[in-house]
Amino acid sequence: MIDFTESSKVPRNNRLKDRVSMAFSVELRLPFLDHELAESALSLPGETYFLNGHSKSILRETVKNLIPEKIRKFKKMSIQTPQNIWFKEEKVKNYVQEIIFSDSFKSRNIFNIKKIQKLWENFQAKETKTSFFFWQLVNMEEWFRIFIDNNNLSKKNKFRFNYK
Repeated sequence: MIDFTESSKVPRNNRLKDRVSMAFSVELRLPFLDHELAESALSLPGETYFLNGHSKSILRETVKNLIPEKIRKFKKMSIQTPQNIWFKEEKVKNYVQEIIFSDSFKSRNIFNIKKIQKLWENFQAKETKTSFFFWQLVNMEEWFRIFIDNNNLSKKNKFRFNYK
C-alpha cells in the first residue's frame, strides 16, 4: 500500500492533474504531500490558520514578499462543470436513462430504483437542481458492466459536451 501510494497512484495522479489544470488555466487543489511540511503546519496554533478571517493564512503569509499582493489576496473562485446542461442534451439524457432504467442496474439491488427514477424525472422536469449523484450512478453502473459483467468497452457511447 505504501509503495502504491508513494510510487504509483499519488505521483501519477498529481502529474496528470497538474498538466491538465495548467493546460486549461484552471487552479486545481492538490495536497501538500511532504510529511514534514504537513507536520509543521499541524503543529502551529489553530488561530494561525485564519488570520484576520482569511483562509490559507499560513500560505499567504509565507509568500508575502514573493508574489504580487493581487495574487496573494485573490478570492477563491469555484468552477463547476455544466453537467446539469449535459444531462438534458438528448443523447446524454437517453444514455443516463438507459443506465438507470436498465435491468442490470435494477438487478444489483444496491439502490432504491423507484426513488432514483423519480429523482431523475424530477431533475428532467426542473424540480431538482443537482445532478451530481446521477454522474456517480452512471459511473458505478459502467464500472459494474465492465469489471463484473465483463462487457466489452467497444460498445461505449461517445459524447461531445458543450461548455456553455
